[in-house]
Amino acid sequence: MLIKKLSLLAILSLTVFFTSCDDSDTVTPSEEHFEAVGYVLLNDNDEVVFRLFEGQVDVTISESVAVNLADGISEYHVHFLDEDGNDIGTPEGEHDHEEETEEEHGDEETTLTVEVQDEGVATVEAHEWEVEITPVAVGSTQMKIQILHNGHADFNSPFVPLEVK
Repeated sequence: MLIKKLSLLAILSLTVFFTSCDDSDTVTPSEEHFEAVGYVLLNDNDEVVFRLFEGQVDVTISESVAVNLADGISEYHVHFLDEDGNDIGTPEGEHDHEEETEEEHGDEETTLTVEVQDEGVATVEAHEWEVEITPVAVGSTQMKIQILHNGHADFNSPFVPLEVK
């Protein structure tokens, strides 16, 4: 009986200790992640040249991300789409609540990353919330876009066709 009481006391003590060391606030909701289900690529005239929504390419706009070899580097602004297909901008631009200070926000980092399967056709780089495509040779490859937040993907697109003409 004494062993049961001591065991119970030890468990209660550990529970109080671990919950008191947790700095999370049970009243304030945890940090919200940027929740995108698609994206659009916009040219310099803010025209949508490519749209991916819920993993599907919008073929009414274009069947692929298409660039011309003769034009050289092509730059596109990336805007993300919510579950209704609405443009929600970028993780940096979507916050309409008061800005958090560096101290409140911590050292969180949100970045855009891109990956291309065949760099012999094109190279793709992310700069801020823009994608820069450098055509290398006429052909086809695939690319994908991710939003990385503190080392994990908040958004991960499937590979989509990239055509160099």
